[in-house]
Amino acid sequence: MSVDTVPVTGWGRTAPTAARPIRLRGYEEAVAAVRGCGARGGIPRGLGRAYGDAAQNAGGAVFDMTALNRVHAIDAEGGTVLCDAGVSLHRLMEVLLPLGWFVPVTPGTRHVTVGGAIGADVHGGNHHVSGSFSRHVLSFELLTADGEIRTVRRGTPLFDATTGGLGLTGMILTATVQLQPVETSLMSVDTERARDLDDLLVRLTTGDRGYRYSVARIDLMARGAATGRAVLTRGDHAPLEALERPGPLAGGARARRDPLAFRPGRFPAPPALLPEGLVNRATVGLFNELWYRRAPRARTGRLRRISAFFHPLDGVPHWNRLYGRGGVVQYQFVVGHGQEEALHRIVRRISGRRCPSFLRPQAVRGRRPRMALLPGARLDPGPGRPGRPAGPRRPPRRAGRGGGRGRRAGLRRQGLPAAAGAARRDVPARRRLPRAARGAGPARGVHLRPVPPSHPLRPPHDPAESAARPGPPVRPGPPHNPGPPKELLVKDAFGIPQSLLVLGGTSEIALATVRRLVVRRTRTVWLAGRPSPGLESAAAELRALGAEVRTVAFDALAPESHEAVLGKVFAEGDIDMVLLAFGILGDQAHDEREPLAAVRVAQTNYTGAVSAGLVSARALQAQGHGSLVVLSSVAGERARRADFIYGSSKAGLDVFAQGLGDALHGTGVHVMVVRPGFVRSRMTAGLEEAPFATTPEAVAAAVELGLRRRSETVWVPGALRVVMSAVRHAPRALFRRLPL
Repeated sequence: MSVDTVPVTGWGRTAPTAARPIRLRGYEEAVAAVRGCGARGGIPRGLGRAYGDAAQNAGGAVFDMTALNRVHAIDAEGGTVLCDAGVSLHRLMEVLLPLGWFVPVTPGTRHVTVGGAIGADVHGGNHHVSGSFSRHVLSFELLTADGEIRTVRRGTPLFDATTGGLGLTGMILTATVQLQPVETSLMSVDTERARDLDDLLVRLTTGDRGYRYSVARIDLMARGAATGRAVLTRGDHAPLEALERPGPLAGGARARRDPLAFRPGRFPAPPALLPEGLVNRATVGLFNELWYRRAPRARTGRLRRISAFFHPLDGVPHWNRLYGRGGVVQYQFVVGHGQEEALHRIVRRISGRRCPSFLRPQAVRGRRPRMALLPGARLDPGPGRPGRPAGPRRPPRRAGRGGGRGRRAGLRRQGLPAAAGAARRDVPARRRLPRAARGAGPARGVHLRPVPPSHPLRPPHDPAESAARPGPPVRPGPPHNPGPPKELLVKDAFGIPQSLLVLGGTSEIALATVRRLVVRRTRTVWLAGRPSPGLESAAAELRALGAEVRTVAFDALAPESHEAVLGKVFAEGDIDMVLLAFGILGDQAHDEREPLAAVRVAQTNYTGAVSAGLVSARALQAQGHGSLVVLSSVAGERARRADFIYGSSKAGLDVFAQGLGDALHGTGVHVMVVRPGFVRSRMTAGLEEAPFATTPEAVAAAVELGLRRRSETVWVPGALRVVMSAVRHAPRALFRRLPL
């Protein structure tokens, strides 16, 4: 593993990739980093709270923005703040609440940076009233891929492209945000239970207009008459007079003495290593039942802390560890107005499949008649910005993407530099922004790649505007040229590849695996093998399934050609998965008499595989992500008299693949060894069938499951793991007597 790359995941902890971390401490460093980020570009990263891969950049640079965390100025009369993009919403609450101001929109976590909130255009429980975060951003400063810092104001095409654009237009440096006035740091909350989804929709339709915040947590494990049952929580910021009412008060007497105090609670973090399976149907079903029964049937006017109302999960640091090594995937659905039946079908399908949704979905009716369903996160629809078409606001860069909220996912654990906490700094309590700076502000970007001069989103540069804007001087430098663009396809959050290279393109196991993956999401397939009618026939079959298939001449017995052949494939674009599937069985009796035939078996199964495996691994490591799946065999576990030549070659391949996997650990490259037993195929036709025989389709299903779980070893069938463990440790004298 290269010393300057580290593994990076999103908050969901799925689909890790490797990237080069660069911590930025100033604007000039940011300009230099962008200009020198290399051919694979760079991605600014905030606090690592994006569920998916919005802040990952396989093989490229990841810009840690958390050191740019200054609050520059607060207009305590007009309610605006000018701050760096790396400032978290938590830090803003600490600074602004004592002054009587609150952030205009907050998602389900306050540990998200201002730049991440703009780049993902986050939304919250007040979406039906206030819309998304970008509606309250007056302006921001954007560092584009050519190294120029541009002041971007609301209403311009570049503003609309950047808000919700996940940083594809550049890196946001600072932002000016309009705030919301509050009198206390408490919320006046009304809670009621809805018996099913119809009841919930009626309550949302008839009562939401009287509340600023509205959230419905739906129990997706409930079935039958209770399908879609939910707890509806609505409220607004509590006024001062609410603190004078008799009865219990969140914060007690201290809240009356200091009504604007911000004191979020915090519990111990879960341990880094947790046993698998804690989140399952039984535990989630029990939790949801207790949660629903504990909620009051109807209660009004309860005073709660802001942190408890908006961010209950923030009280448990690293709560994502509860899902185990497999992580969590977030889905989002947008359903149009008048399509309640579609929403019913979605909820029924999820509850019918008993998918354990530990994070209950949440529902909000938008000012525009739209609704959204986010199983595992939040049900939320809402008004888009003026001039935007209805529907999802984020560009669909990859299938399976989650919420895309920039958020820290344990940077120390990932190897990224620890983000400096937003230290308390002296911020003037009442300081009006300079008139020239009131309309200027910033955000944060994601994937920085040079934008051609003719790009429609780039406005003509105005030198006068640059001179007028506040900020550091920009040093002139040569434009960055990464070379011709390549097709970048990355595995989705479940680990399903979008691009696949098969070494041994006529293998029945390989083709069964490819067919299964193409039905899922695989789009591009390379079949490498000796030119033959069988190879072309396999390519035609996969094209009929909808895949883009290309063939390439490849010979396992010509290792001197592997680097050139495979290099051309990787030069066409990223490869998410390499399936090393070539090999020959040989004829044991004939090979014992003809040593050259035995050498051919060894060269094909081991020597050729070592050469192709090393070339593929180096290419995958350079791109920072991907899986290398090696088809081994249970025959390699212990040499048998009946096929020790074939078994010894597979034993060598198995050990090589395991060592390669250890060497690549932490580079973003996943190596998986597949050990099938006797497979009914053309290669084994005419041979006596061994116990635990399987089929190519069963091996393909096991490979897909292994990719989802990021397994290192897969046995097919699974019972062979126990059987071969006994065989491997059997005394040699006993092993000779076994009928194997």
